Amino acid sequence: MKQLFIISLLLSLASSGYALSWTDVAGYWKFDEGSGAYAYDASGNNNTGTLYGNTSWTAGKHGNGLYFDGSGDYVQIADSTSLSPTQQITIASWVYTPGNFGYWTIVGKDNAYQNQLLGSNGIQNSIYYGGWSEKNSSAVLTAGAWNHVVITFNGSTQSIYANGTLILQGAFSAGINNSADTMYIGSWKAASEFFYGIIDEVSVWNKALSSTEVSTFYTTYNGNVSNFVPEASSFLCLFLVVGAGVLRRFFSK
Repeated sequence: MKQLFIISLLLSLASSGYALSWTDVAGYWKFDEGSGAYAYDASGNNNTGTLYGNTSWTAGKHGNGLYFDGSGDYVQIADSTSLSPTQQITIASWVYTPGNFGYWTIVGKDNAYQNQLLGSNGIQNSIYYGGWSEKNSSAVLTAGAWNHVVITFNGSTQSIYANGTLILQGAFSAGINNSADTMYIGSWKAASEFFYGIIDEVSVWNKALSSTEVSTFYTTYNGNVSNFVPEASSFLCLFLVVGAGVLRRFFSK
């Protein structure tokens, strides 16, 4: 019985270590630069963002963030293969606004995907494939506070999460259009839906995070990438070495 418990524990630890693999991240903008005209991609995929308008550096949820004044501010990121998933996607961010939310874009790529906030303090999850499939939540965000916003699409279902909790799901059985358009943070195509407030820790993933993974993201991640997503190969080596020693000890008794 003790051996079975140890095996179960090790398997549980292994699965938790892989809950959020760094290899699934297409782009990650921590906005910790604090100065300058560029927001660098921590994923290693070189999706550097360029700041436009009066976008300015300020204190964020974790470290620094970007302040958008609601009038002509945005971050522009060139099209890339990593930012053009065609099967699954997750878009996550921390957002703060001093007043009620408006119809503002957090992340958007025309003819592909968009994460928008609604004037009702709700969230919109939009996926494009021959037309837009838009799923809208009720009022779930709190003005004057930090909110963790996540949308996912797994090839058949669009999901919306707020502060680690699944809010809404809707069916859409299609892929994601492979768009060559530019991606924007804080506006829709640099022309409308300009965000007002602070955005921090924006990430785009080439997989649909599960409810458990989204909850882990919300409760555990503290702004330190190395603490959040260990390299799978390193974790596997550690697991095999430690696990083998533990099993050898218990099975030799």
